[in-house]
Amino acid sequence: RVVPSTRHLKSYEEQFAAGNAPFFRVHQSYLVNVDHVGAFLRENGGMVRLLSGEQVPVARRKRESFLNLLKSRAS
Repeated sequence: RVVPSTRHLKSYEEQFAAGNAPFFRVHQSYLVNVDHVGAFLRENGGMVRLLSGEQVPVARRKRESFLNLLKSRAS
């Protein structure tokens, strides 16, 4: 679920990294819980479909590392 916040995503990203939470910043405006990723869609340059059905864009420069993360978690 997309949750609005008054804090910068950078602060959440740092907080989750310290606790080894499964979050990945896929775009300047989106931080996703990898456990809630349903599928990666290649259309429109790359989108993530969450289990909730919502779709989130994946930045071109984040795409390769995000796909590598998904592959490593699937093993």
